[in-house]
Amino acid sequence: MTTLSTTLSMGGYGMYVWTAYSITLMVFSINLIFIFFEKKKVKEIVRDHLLKKKNEPYTKK
Repeated sequence: MTTLSTTLSMGGYGMYVWTAYSITLMVFSINLIFIFFEKKKVKEIVRDHLLKKKNEPYTKK
């Protein structure tokens, strides 16, 4: 039966493993946050573009 401390230490490599997991989780989280804000920005740009286009009179080119 293993204890929590032996599981977390992972044979002496626990510090490296958990640091790698932490950094990976941080990078994924930051990417998700940036995607959320970028999506919001793109929606605003598209909405503004469509509203501007809607208010312009139609001209045949």
